[in-house]
Amino acid sequence: MLSMDVQPLLELHQQLYKEAQDEGFEVALYVNKEMLATSPDLSAYWNFPFKAIKIHPDAVRFTEKELELVRLAAIDMFVPLMIHTGADECCNAGRFESLIESCYKVGET
Repeated sequence: MLSMDVQPLLELHQQLYKEAQDEGFEVALYVNKEMLATSPDLSAYWNFPFKAIKIHPDAVRFTEKELELVRLAAIDMFVPLMIHTGADECCNAGRFESLIESCYKVGET
């Protein structure tokens, strides 16, 4: 059962996804800590027509446990995981190598 706190977040996502689709954009599910707190497996968002999951570790300081939840959700939803990387330790690409290797890759069958 989802927390009542998730309803406004779901409504906002629904509105944003509809607007993006109306404009012809493909959409990634941008994951933050609030989403993981209310739906750890991200199943509350499975009905959205997104093409990938995206995280931004510099903006959202994910713990290793939270990264694992995101990885598992991407695998369960069979979508690629996009990670915004950078030079800082929290978002250095090397930190995510094993995470990326275990996820679905665009073009794989």
